Amino acid sequence: EQIKGLGISYKHPIFVLDKIPENNIVTLGENIDLFTNRLIADDLNWIAIDKPTSDIKVTAKTRYSQKEATAIIHPISDDKVVVEFEQNQRAITKGQAVVFYEQDYVLGGGTIIG
Repeated sequence: EQIKGLGISYKHPIFVLDKIPENNIVTLGENIDLFTNRLIADDLNWIAIDKPTSDIKVTAKTRYSQKEATAIIHPISDDKVVVEFEQNQRAITKGQAVVFYEQDYVLGGGTIIG
């Protein structure tokens, strides 16, 4: 299959896993490589709760159309958390938002940085 714009071909569909524009690096992989169970987020905005100081169980989404998934938020600094999902999630993308929920309430969210 042809990778549009990159001028390479591969026997399976290939996806962009990561980009580092300042070094002109594009990391490619297969669909299975898009799945992970954790992310790091910063630029946090807490709406329905105070900033957590210990682990909390939530549901979270990394895409608007995605179903909420069970996760644990691990605070690691004043404005940074590790989010660990119970199940692997597809295509968690740096620069996109992660939103945290408890039932029908939005607890807050942040920007995915890793």
